[in-house]
Amino acid sequence: MNALEEIMRSTKKGAMAPQVGKRPILLLANLALVVQLILLSALSAQAQTLSSETAKNQLLAAYGRLPLSFEANHGQTDAHVKFLSRGRGYSLFLTPSEAVLVLRKVEGKRQEAIEKDGPALSPQHSELSSVVRMKLAGANPQPQVAGVEELPGKVNYFIGNHSSKWRTNIPAYAKVKYEGVYPGVDVVYYGNQGQLEYDLVVAPGADPSVIKLAFDLSL
Repeated sequence: MNALEEIMRSTKKGAMAPQVGKRPILLLANLALVVQLILLSALSAQAQTLSSETAKNQLLAAYGRLPLSFEANHGQTDAHVKFLSRGRGYSLFLTPSEAVLVLRKVEGKRQEAIEKDGPALSPQHSELSSVVRMKLAGANPQPQVAGVEELPGKVNYFIGNHSSKWRTNIPAYAKVKYEGVYPGVDVVYYGNQGQLEYDLVVAPGADPSVIKLAFDLSL
């Protein structure tokens, strides 16, 4: 009687057939399942990362479309400033004679902290600034400056423990208009978080050739 006949005979008697080869097959099946789970976990993590990056890019794009908000200066900055605007990485100051744009660049780990934790800055890292000044050469040094299209809500500054330093209920506007910078010429500043824009409005009969823009860059 050969081995095959012996197995068949044992099976007919109700005995368990020898478990030839079943354990290695079971181990291989379990290993394959583990590999599949690892791959699924990696794909899920990758999908979450892509989803997070996509959401971040969408939020930044939406932020860039928000209109600029120009605060009236009620003592929260230098007295020469009529209106100011703050955003991600910049501050804009509008004085009677020029627009001053301060661009902030944060070095090394401080930039990483800002991207991770928001605007709370760590004092041990330095901050660099570039300043761009735009001036209307030969223009009226004291034009009429006023906010246009007041925005809902107010701006408040609660700095320090003394209420004398607090500034509250500050109005903000979507535009700032300079009247009479040149005879018959007005300037209107506006824009969004991605760019500052301005219109030079020339009245009928006024001479546009008097308009001269002067720029100064400090790194």
